[in-house]
Amino acid sequence: MHSPIFFLKDERDRSMQEYTIELRNGSRSTYCIKESLRKNGFVYKNKIWFKKTSSRFELLRWKHVWGIKCFVYVEDLHERGKTYRKDYFQVHKPLWKDRYLCAYCGRILPKNQLAIDHIIPVQKAKTSRFWQGILRLFFKDGVNDHGNLTTACKRCNSRKGAKTSFWVLRGMIGKSFFFWVFLKLMAMVGILSFLLYGIMKL
Repeated sequence: MHSPIFFLKDERDRSMQEYTIELRNGSRSTYCIKESLRKNGFVYKNKIWFKKTSSRFELLRWKHVWGIKCFVYVEDLHERGKTYRKDYFQVHKPLWKDRYLCAYCGRILPKNQLAIDHIIPVQKAKTSRFWQGILRLFFKDGVNDHGNLTTACKRCNSRKGAKTSFWVLRGMIGKSFFFWVFLKLMAMVGILSFLLYGIMKL
């Protein structure tokens, strides 16, 4: 099983960087190697084995354990932050009063009815080499970078979950208020055009 390994460019930084290794059940259960995992410093929690390391050898070693899913990530870049909601509201001002925009449906709601959504989900940031690369290219602070966060109503946040593809595009575009203004103007133009066409046909 090939794991997503996120290496830093600079060799000196790479040797100092702490990574988190996650081992999960794949075609083979981790139960059969649990004693070896404990001896090697892994901790078991919520059906997942965890270990923090700065050793590149360790990363490569556990990557190739047959039948076991291995994921590697940098906690500061790929794990959910503790203060990202508070930080988001400190940086982003409301449209008016305490009202913010849901990036996915365009509704304007009070702050207490909104979630702060990770557009590229935390789960994908931790387990997908592709999305780790996207974060590395566009968001210097990783998954909790303000550019990767947006307000979302609780319904849209629940529907999106850990989905990507269309949802990521929708979140990136939809967090702009002007996008929704443009969309509504286009809808109004379409309706008026339809009505005028109907009147002319009478």
